[in-house]
Amino acid sequence: MHYKELLNTLNIFEIDKEGHYTYCSNTFSKLLGYSSNELIGRAIFKFMSSEEAKRVKDILTLHISNKTAVVDCESIYIHKDGYEITLMINAIPILNKNGDVVNFQCIAKDISQEKKRLKETIILEERLELALEHQSRMAQMGEMIGMIAHQWRQPLNSISLTASSLQLKFDFEEYDAKSEESFYKCTQDFSQGLDNIQEYIRTLSRTIDDFRNFYKIDKESTNIKLEDIASKALKIINPSLVAGNIEIIEEYDSDKTIKLYENEIIQVILTILQNAQDNFLEKKTKKPSIKITTKNRTISICDNGGGVPKDILSKIFDPYFSTKLHKNGTGLGLYMSRTIIEKHHKGKLKVKNSDDGACFTIEF
Repeated sequence: MHYKELLNTLNIFEIDKEGHYTYCSNTFSKLLGYSSNELIGRAIFKFMSSEEAKRVKDILTLHISNKTAVVDCESIYIHKDGYEITLMINAIPILNKNGDVVNFQCIAKDISQEKKRLKETIILEERLELALEHQSRMAQMGEMIGMIAHQWRQPLNSISLTASSLQLKFDFEEYDAKSEESFYKCTQDFSQGLDNIQEYIRTLSRTIDDFRNFYKIDKESTNIKLEDIASKALKIINPSLVAGNIEIIEEYDSDKTIKLYENEIIQVILTILQNAQDNFLEKKTKKPSIKITTKNRTISICDNGGGVPKDILSKIFDPYFSTKLHKNGTGLGLYMSRTIIEKHHKGKLKVKNSDDGACFTIEF
């Protein structure tokens, strides 16, 4: 095989410094759907979209100025039949006797299928992430329903007691319809009782609002302080923590507002707090406590539950990894928490063991 025939089997071409084809192998020409004669003399930019042409022209100008080789430059060309193909281009500059670039000798590789597979993989990963996020949210919703039931129990009980108290007073004939003083006392008792019932109902309504707001999908990020987010998360889970005799220590030292998806961060904090609470119950921790601290753009949540076993410390953020499978744990809570922090907010979620227990740190 002659040298020229060998060149024609490779995806090689040559352009001058204005980007015009001065040589094209038959193999390269076929990549674009043309013959070599149809390409030679025409600018490479004619076979690209206007936006891509501008980008490639800027790259070419830079390499001419610096007299440097082009390495692994992805370029999107338009085939003669109208569809796009992606080529990986490598090129070396050819200099004249004055040291100026006169042309580039180039070799191309068609990576269209690789790019297509990569795009399909990204789409599948995004769909999987959405499915996992939905599954995690449904699992957490189940926990939230338990919290709502717990928070409603006391005001509902108070409403029942108030109504029963008023009924008992009637049953035992504490009010004398003929006595003005007794009538006044009756109206006062009823007024106070109704006021109390209204307040209990407002408490129930606020509970619904808190949980409804939590389950709103954030459309836009908001500027908010980390301590405000921590406080909102605590407000939701606090009755459950109080019932478990868990001490909450809050040390806030950050006045900065950060642009965040508020409900997503509340979800992360609730997951960490719920895991700590479950751990306290499992280990029967005496005097359980959780310390929440904020400083600058960091929030830390540390407990005294003995920490995470070393053999699973590196796995707790893996999807479907759970130490609570016998309790219907999904193994998605911490996985989704890391996804929320690191993918949605470009932050970091880390865990380490302290002397007393586990310490989760969120950095923005």
